[in-house]
Amino acid sequence: MEEIIPTIKDDERAQMIAIIRYILLKDLGKEEAKKFIKKLEGGIDMGVFVNELRINREKELEKKMKEGERTGKLSGKLEDAKNMLKEKIDISLIERVTGLKRNQFMK
Repeated sequence: MEEIIPTIKDDERAQMIAIIRYILLKDLGKEEAKKFIKKLEGGIDMGVFVNELRINREKELEKKMKEGERTGKLSGKLEDAKNMLKEKIDISLIERVTGLKRNQFMK
């Protein structure tokens, strides 16, 4: 990006910002994208911009990975609870063992 920005002609700058805006909105969400777009339009140091973008993407990736872990753990517990139900294990015991509430696994 640092090498490309200086070569962009003024009449192409708006198109480049539109492309980056689309990518940022999709990946970062509206508020974070606004912050970066504002910096882009204001002619910031591209090294700083790229570094901030990298840090933000890493944080988002980490957040998604943690959400995935939680979802995976819950799925495993739900499967265990349903299997215990099939084996006619007492519902209160299933709740104690899995940490789930009966309305989570008795759907």
